[in-house]
Amino acid sequence: PVANFGCPRLEEMNFNAKQVTFVTGSSKLTKQATKELDELVEIMNKYPKLGINVDGHTDNTGKADKNLALSQARADEVKNYLVGKGIDAARLTATGYGSDKNIADNTSASGRAQNRRVEFSVRN
Repeated sequence: PVANFGCPRLEEMNFNAKQVTFVTGSSKLTKQATKELDELVEIMNKYPKLGINVDGHTDNTGKADKNLALSQARADEVKNYLVGKGIDAARLTATGYGSDKNIADNTSASGRAQNRRVEFSVRN
């Protein structure tokens, strides 16, 4: 679609960003995450002009500065994994937002879990 810079929507491809998870309290990717990121590598190889923003987020547990650093480390880890699989680093950006952009209420365990995420968006 034009709104997506002529690139496919990732959610319409064989990619599920919710599967990109990390070992608790760290930026280490889980085995499930690497499997899902391998799907993204295939998509990016199929669409060589596709650029991706990787945005890291956390819940509000702990100090804000540590959450910001953790969210950046997670976004960087995803980017580094993709680069390690042959994706040009210029096609990727990695930004950590800490707990500034929550999508759920942090007062419950399920809400905090939803806020601990990495989001992917297409860029031109």
